[in-house]
Amino acid sequence: MTSGTVPYISILQHPHGTTALKSGALRHDIHYWLGNDTSQDEAGAAALKTVELDAALGGRAVQYREVQGHETERFLSYFKPCIIPQEGGTASGFKHVEIEEHKIRMFTCQGKHVVHVPFARSSLNHDDIFILDTANKIFQFNGSNSSIQERAKALEVVQHIKDTYHDGKCDIATIEDGKLMSDAETGEFWGLFGGFAPLPRKTTTDDVKSANALPTQLFW
Repeated sequence: MTSGTVPYISILQHPHGTTALKSGALRHDIHYWLGNDTSQDEAGAAALKTVELDAALGGRAVQYREVQGHETERFLSYFKPCIIPQEGGTASGFKHVEIEEHKIRMFTCQGKHVVHVPFARSSLNHDDIFILDTANKIFQFNGSNSSIQERAKALEVVQHIKDTYHDGKCDIATIEDGKLMSDAETGEFWGLFGGFAPLPRKTTTDDVKSANALPTQLFW
């Protein structure tokens, strides 16, 4: 995905996107994807074009409306290992998109979704895995409570970012949460956040206090 601002329409010619019926006819899946910043006019145009495509295919297509961050499992299965929406929109006759220098980006892996998060220490926690993409190196920060399966999935995403956005020419470093190793890569990672500082731990007591702080209301 290269757009977080405009609709994305595609007829996916994929083994799982085209099905042969008993009659011998083909049934297609049409997905149109809407970025978070899509306008109502753009979304309406995408829906209209999807209907036109359906008609051109003989009216046997199944239409899917995909919304950024809430995509269907079928749609996600077409993209390996993940979808990473990009900012800036798509260049056209009405919109000029300038190519900027590489900016530091940070993501967190949430199942099959990769989500942009602010590049700040406050975004880090002990439960998730974070990927910090810099100009010359990609860091994978493994939260101390993350699972082996989550770490393996994140490593696939890191390799995808390296191959897609760095032409396979950058270093990869793994940072383990809670292990204060005096190696250069760990120091480099925390240096990007202004130096090392322990991350706060969320406790059960804090959750109980928050729940008790809510006022009790009775409705009839």
